[in-house]
Amino acid sequence: MISILSLLELNETKGISKQLLRQLDTHALERNLLEIINDIDNGTCDENQIELGYLFYFLLLNLKKYDKDLIKPILDKVQSSAFVNGTGTIEIIRDNILERVYFRIPDICYLLPENSKVNIETSVKRDTHQDKITDFFNKSALISEEIKLRERISQKSSISLLVSKYELIRDFAFVVSLLINFLVIWGYESSSNKEFTLSRYTYISILFLGMIEIALSCISLITYCISYVPLIYTREKDKLDINTLKGKIQFVRTLVEEDLSVLYLFCLVICSLLGTIFSPKSPYYFTFHLFEIIYRFDLLKKVIKSVTQNGKSILLTAILAFVVIYVYSIFGFLFFRNKFLTDDGNICDSLAECLLSFIYYGLRSGGGIGDVMNPPLWEEPGFTMRTIFDSTFFFLVIIILLNIIFGIIIDTFGELRSKNDELINEIQNKCFICGIDRDTFDEHENEFDDHVQNVHNFMHYIYFRTYLEKKDYTEYTGTEQYIVNMIENKDWSFILGLKTLYHKEEESEQEELSNLIIALNMESERINELSGSLQTQKYEILESVDDISQKYQQMEDRIGSIERKLDMVTQMLSYIPIESLDNPGVQYKGKDKKKRMRRVK
Repeated sequence: MISILSLLELNETKGISKQLLRQLDTHALERNLLEIINDIDNGTCDENQIELGYLFYFLLLNLKKYDKDLIKPILDKVQSSAFVNGTGTIEIIRDNILERVYFRIPDICYLLPENSKVNIETSVKRDTHQDKITDFFNKSALISEEIKLRERISQKSSISLLVSKYELIRDFAFVVSLLINFLVIWGYESSSNKEFTLSRYTYISILFLGMIEIALSCISLITYCISYVPLIYTREKDKLDINTLKGKIQFVRTLVEEDLSVLYLFCLVICSLLGTIFSPKSPYYFTFHLFEIIYRFDLLKKVIKSVTQNGKSILLTAILAFVVIYVYSIFGFLFFRNKFLTDDGNICDSLAECLLSFIYYGLRSGGGIGDVMNPPLWEEPGFTMRTIFDSTFFFLVIIILLNIIFGIIIDTFGELRSKNDELINEIQNKCFICGIDRDTFDEHENEFDDHVQNVHNFMHYIYFRTYLEKKDYTEYTGTEQYIVNMIENKDWSFILGLKTLYHKEEESEQEELSNLIIALNMESERINELSGSLQTQKYEILESVDDISQKYQQMEDRIGSIERKLDMVTQMLSYIPIESLDNPGVQYKGKDKKKRMRRVK
């Protein structure tokens, strides 16, 4: 079977395939494949039979393009089998020829969580198609390591159970934190001595729920570290000397910088401990757990990112606003400090107090710092200077600087939303691997969804990489060895050429169609010319027939005229005496004359 598949490998001529189809007993192949499927359903099939069944199925898939009418009915009978769902498909360019490769998806690939699949699809660089494919294959190595890690975890039942229930544990922990905060809202009261009071039953409830929250937070932290920290360690161990203290510190720094979830889960554990231990006097520790809502909604993540993504611009603008307020506070302290009179007294007795008052009151007041100063009077000296001071502060700080900060945040949020819409549109309407859009497939009456799911499924390329890593290199086929060499050399041309080749095939089809249309037009013109010539000949023949008919009629008329004349001559001759005919000079008499008349008649 492997030899037959090797013959079909990179075979573009139909001769070998047609010959295989003629010599191959497809009925026996169908019978054996159905028997293996039946054994799998009954649980009596060993691994060697399953592997043979996959080879049978791959052979049918390869032969389908050469004789669809013969092979398709067999494939239809096995559509509900495990071979269909367990078969991966990729396409590559080899020697400038499009080649489709079928392989068995390793069982460990099904351990990969769904969020990892979504992350790699949404996080790759998409500046150009080449950048996307390059970044995808660079990240696929980490995904392949995650699959191996999931395989090791699955071998330990207790840890595997925790990892599989990670999301459920976090959901339960969030519900517990909501209950604790509900008790905090309704249970805490202040006494006359400004201390918090808490009923005994509320305290016991918070203490009990707090211990549950501690346990769930610790389990979440441990489970997350087991699932993801080894991946970062595997990637960074060659760069850092983990055995030294400096290497450990750098690794922790890298871990925090690349994945804030570890730091966040650690803070949840600390807050749970502090909230449970100091619950009567510290009702605010469990409020930190409510930030879990950001983790659960992508929209809130974008809101936070709209502030943090351009944090440097916002920070610099805030520093500029502080400098401007500082300058105004100096002028206010020198010239208008007696105007800052409130119910609590003067709030600008010193420059430091004046600066803090400008920041606190100036930013909070809708009209700027002028709202907390005594209004200027026309008759007072310095009215013009006071008007300029209040107006410019309002214009520079309130109108310009604050709106710049708000504008940066709003524009960033709009940009993130626009990029997210573009990303969703590209994911839904453009093939990840070849980059051809949905409209192109619709023009050629091909199913785009079937293409991205069964032909160019980007996860199948990751699964194929895992398949190659698990397979003995001595058993590689020519195509598999070619792909391994390309991956080791970081040469992605075997994928990048798919779009060009698809376009070339499309142009070739269009060129063939155009040539066919031109040929049909030329044949149509020739047919029109022949039709015109035949019509001309038809008219000429009809005219000749008419002439012949007229001449024939004339000949018939002449013959009829001659016949009539002959009849007249005959009648005339019948009345002429015989003697005058035989011997004009002899006269017949009596019986001789009658005999002669009878002879004539």
